[in-house]
Amino acid sequence: ETSFLIVGGGPLENKIQKVINKNKIQNQIFITGMIKPKEVLKYYSISDIILFPSIWEEPFSGVLLESAAMEKPVIASNNGCNSDIIINKKTGFLLDPFKFKDLDGKIKLLIKNKKLRIKMGKEAKRKAKKKYDSKIIIKKVEKIYLDLI
Repeated sequence: ETSFLIVGGGPLENKIQKVINKNKIQNQIFITGMIKPKEVLKYYSISDIILFPSIWEEPFSGVLLESAAMEKPVIASNNGCNSDIIINKKTGFLLDPFKFKDLDGKIKLLIKNKKLRIKMGKEAKRKAKKKYDSKIIIKKVEKIYLDLI
């Protein structure tokens, strides 16, 4: 049986909990509320897929980099800088967050296809390490700094 974990809190938390209770799906959808930073890795480790269908323009999401570092495929919105981290159909899926059938279809695809989940997760980690490893970032910042002086 599939279950969903909503990690974090926010203004819609109570509304979401009411919908969960009304539909009697408390055994399938769980809300953690706000968590401590030291707990983050625990939640990534128990997850198979990370959903990030944000409706606003994300400037650069730590969630996506953390997901890649943990070898998790991501289904994310195709807005903001998400496409800088997620490569559609290779490291996860990028889609319109308001097209619920697309979101539903990608979730079902990754739930049913463990090989694809693992492949995307490994590719996500490889790409993130190649582009965002601290040594690479330090060299880029150093170059900018040296070019300025």
